[in-house]
Amino acid sequence: WPFKNNDWVQSVFPSKATQDVWKTYLALCFIEAHKTAQKKVPEFLTTVEGEEVAETERFSEKAIETVKEESESEVKIAQEFLDELVGADGQAVKRIRIRMVAAQLLHSQSQKVNKYVKHGILDDKGASILLHEVHHQNRKLADANYFDNPNRQGAH
Repeated sequence: WPFKNNDWVQSVFPSKATQDVWKTYLALCFIEAHKTAQKKVPEFLTTVEGEEVAETERFSEKAIETVKEESESEVKIAQEFLDELVGADGQAVKRIRIRMVAAQLLHSQSQKVNKYVKHGILDDKGASILLHEVHHQNRKLADANYFDNPNRQGAH
């Protein structure tokens, strides 16, 4: 199709590959969010601001276990959806995970640059140069295709 490499057309009428990338990304985010919540939520249900609360103010162990089981069930469904979506292409999930980590690293770099400006370590001009490069890398990352050909640059 002559418009498959046009970014605007792909954003309005995304290809199946692009939709699969989005679905995979969302499923991975969903799974990671639930796994994090499974670790953190019990602490919030039994303490207030890091201190133990009275027994009468706590959620019951049964309620906490029910929430955990429901979350595990949702993760299982999401994992099955993900497995079905990517099929035999296990590398697709790996590439998207790498993309997610790269995006987190770039976001962290932006935050550090802003922190250095706030503390007077970096002036505005230095920050602008660094942030320009971080934003450039973000655009390159956003343009990468992680299903059909991971080495191809441009629209999905």
